[in-house]
Amino acid sequence: MRTALFTFILSIASVLFAENVCAQISVGLNVVKSSAISSEYGDNITNDPLGVSIAGFYMIPKTRWQIGIELGAAMYANEEYTLDLSEKGYSGATAAVYEEDCYFLYQAVARYRLTKAGLINPYLEGRIGGASYFTDRSYSEIRSVVQGADKPEYLESDFKWNGTAFQTGAGMGFAFDFNKLTKKRYFPLSFDFAVTTYLGGRTNYRNVSEERKQLVRNDQQLEYRSRTDNLTYHWGIYYSF
Repeated sequence: MRTALFTFILSIASVLFAENVCAQISVGLNVVKSSAISSEYGDNITNDPLGVSIAGFYMIPKTRWQIGIELGAAMYANEEYTLDLSEKGYSGATAAVYEEDCYFLYQAVARYRLTKAGLINPYLEGRIGGASYFTDRSYSEIRSVVQGADKPEYLESDFKWNGTAFQTGAGMGFAFDFNKLTKKRYFPLSFDFAVTTYLGGRTNYRNVSEERKQLVRNDQQLEYRSRTDNLTYHWGIYYSF
């Protein structure tokens, strides 16, 4: 993901220098937090996803438009639970499982600044992209709970892609330009905050929660499918050049 973003930024920069125009590129690191706004998704995802993202934006010369991309990842569950290994062919055996349920996000973004460049710069934004849900699990404390039951000596960690949801979003935010506070030297940092409402398509995902982590007898107990509509908050620091 970082390589793709770096390649994108270098490509835009080469065009700017070749055309000798005065345009601005911003690269930022964000904290991302989401809340479900569809009831089924909210019932299934019992914790609000929290993660980080990196973003790059290009200010189109002589306009108030910015275009860019954002790539990131968020986690919404990390729990330990006891798994019945019958489904894996070991009837009467259990294992302690540590599971992380997360997703990758990748979006194209367009922003329109509502005012001339100043200390505080409000904007509207539109987004299109997707979220790919995945699960990472590790196993320990493998034991027989029935006398004489067969049990594996070791279980390898596993990684699973669950599904991908197409997303479109619209929102608003503002950028606080620290450079406007300095009179004598260039200070190319800004603070950015945005709120975006997403319409997310139907997809498969997993979630293990405090209420559901007793004895899990099969994977289907933790698997869900629904729309993924959500409200997402972005806080970030951006460097401009």
